[in-house]
Amino acid sequence: MRLSQSLLATVFLIGTSQVALSAASQEGADQVKAALERVFTATPGLVTVAPSGDSYDLKFDLTAVMKAFAEAGVKGEFTPLLAKLSERGGGKWQVTSNSPLGYTFKREPEQFMEVKIGTFGFDGEFDEALGAFSKTTYSATDYTTTQKITDPTQLATEASGGAKALNGGSTSVANPQGGVDLLQQYTMTGLQVDNKITPPGGAAPIAFSYSVDEVTGKQDGKGIRIKEILNLAAWFVARPSIEKIKADQEDLRSLLRAGLPLLENTSISGDMKKIVASSQIGNIDVAAAGILVELNGFQKEGKLRERLSLTGLKLPVGLTPPWSAKLLPQDVTVDFTISGFDAAAVAAIAIDKFDLKKEPPIGPEHQAEFMRAAFPAGSLNLILDPNLVKSDLYELSFDGAFAISMAGMPSGKGTVKMKGFDATLQALQTAAASDPSVQQVLGPLMVAKGFGKAEGDTLTWVVESNGAGGILVNGIDVSKM
Repeated sequence: MRLSQSLLATVFLIGTSQVALSAASQEGADQVKAALERVFTATPGLVTVAPSGDSYDLKFDLTAVMKAFAEAGVKGEFTPLLAKLSERGGGKWQVTSNSPLGYTFKREPEQFMEVKIGTFGFDGEFDEALGAFSKTTYSATDYTTTQKITDPTQLATEASGGAKALNGGSTSVANPQGGVDLLQQYTMTGLQVDNKITPPGGAAPIAFSYSVDEVTGKQDGKGIRIKEILNLAAWFVARPSIEKIKADQEDLRSLLRAGLPLLENTSISGDMKKIVASSQIGNIDVAAAGILVELNGFQKEGKLRERLSLTGLKLPVGLTPPWSAKLLPQDVTVDFTISGFDAAAVAAIAIDKFDLKKEPPIGPEHQAEFMRAAFPAGSLNLILDPNLVKSDLYELSFDGAFAISMAGMPSGKGTVKMKGFDATLQALQTAAASDPSVQQVLGPLMVAKGFGKAEGDTLTWVVESNGAGGILVNGIDVSKM
């Protein structure tokens, strides 16, 4: 479903200011077709545009592109993407679509993939000045997918599933510093996927599946250089062979520079409700899960943040020893940020140094230059935002900030806190009476308790590293012990 949405959006994120669309005529249809073929190639049958009253009927049939792969045994069939484009004045155009979508991909005899969407509906307003949709709404129903790999010399896999519905929309505005700020949101319901893996040699197949009641997601991109990206795509379309690309690599270099930093930053987040993963060993249940990824573009201030949370985690009964039930985590949060790298400098050097006429295009002699540019301070910054592991007996949290040297030991400071330490220790001591292997963890836990600082029902450990091998725990240099 995301593929269809992205395809439709990409089709119309093409600068149309050079195309005369003031009236629905054959001349206008030809100009629209030429603008689309600038990005999607002029493969016969791929793009069809026809005037229809005051609007233009657009048809994209990617089956035409698959003919080029027939000699390699690859076949593909696509349900044509149909849309209507209507002028609204002021450089704005209404784009609508409401039809089934899908594709089938085959490579005989090993691979098969099929995706179907019962109905895909799209309604958006394209703004010529913006070079993007100022607003959209979309929906998809009865999404199904099937995939098979049947090579007898490898693992044979089968996967099938789908979702009941997808609904979403987007808004875009011009960014004062250039590019477009794009916000997309969607909700998916009734996701179900079934899998089967059959090992070679007649071994028994392994079956597993998962379902999610609801998925909600959001993507927030700032300063996306849409026009520059499409200009780059058009450049490659105009040079369909590697020889032509090599011959014009200086033009490519200029286009790449013009497209930087591609975007200022983007964040992608999602939340899932009631996740059930089933297999022969039982069910894994998660009441809720969340994910967040934030990334800067090719900026001087490089940054990557990732956050993952699980709530209400339940593992299959019998998978772990009975004594461990209250020790197993039910809630988990992992949150970290990496910064201190210069992505802009790395991109600039790569663009300056590549030579497509050589192999490799960027030689190993530039490695040291890349390292110096990427890490101007000689280190990366790692921030551990509040991380959490929680069970019936304990609650463990940790955070901190560290500089990870490219040539030495990390330095920085972190704090670990734990509630329920004594109850956890008691449970493990009881378990050790019937499971001697538990004895291995009792010693380290007793040592950790000795270093901990009691604050009510919480033990705290402040851990510091000086970058020269010294490690302090609550002020005690444990590296000398």
